[in-house]
Amino acid sequence: MKNKSLVIKVMVIAGLAILLPTIVVSVRNASAVSEIDFNKPRLISSYKSIGDLETIEELKVVTTRLLEGKAFFWNGGNYYPHDGPRIHWDFDKDQNIVGVKLFWSAKKFVEKSNQLKKVWKLADNDSAFAAPVGSTYEVKSWQGVRVAEDQLSATLVVTGRTVLEFSEGSKPDVLEQCQIRIVKEDGVWLLDEVVAIEIRG
Repeated sequence: MKNKSLVIKVMVIAGLAILLPTIVVSVRNASAVSEIDFNKPRLISSYKSIGDLETIEELKVVTTRLLEGKAFFWNGGNYYPHDGPRIHWDFDKDQNIVGVKLFWSAKKFVEKSNQLKKVWKLADNDSAFAAPVGSTYEVKSWQGVRVAEDQLSATLVVTGRTVLEFSEGSKPDVLEQCQIRIVKEDGVWLLDEVVAIEIRG
């Protein structure tokens, strides 16, 4: 097992829509304004924030850590960054990956577990695979955060990039805009929808 980052790159080329629906768009289209449409996403230049400032700032931190942790886990990392709980690669009685619950809502647990098993199967057959030792999400700008009235869900738009850290150095991903829905389950915020639009040019 040597470069799981390489496996993810291959998945992008072969159809990474399985993990993160990704649409390649030119940066010159960034002036287009739209509401989040997870089925037909496009770049959003601004997304008016709704909610109290303290909650909005908290959700920015939570979502950034979820993006970091998800990237770390999906690339074979053994521990969650920022001194969080250890990620479990174990399987439950239904053969779902337990650690997926740290990032994704209950509604998405089985779907994301099945997708991740496919990625890991490819990694197991890749002699060049190497797991990262860390992950960060570098925020370039926030377009906005909208908190639902019941305080149990929110949608966020952020532009930035994931950087996977390996023993030999860091490997930044492409700049992207993430359009995200998070939900609160048992007092914990989790990802429910993520669309990553790559920004090129």
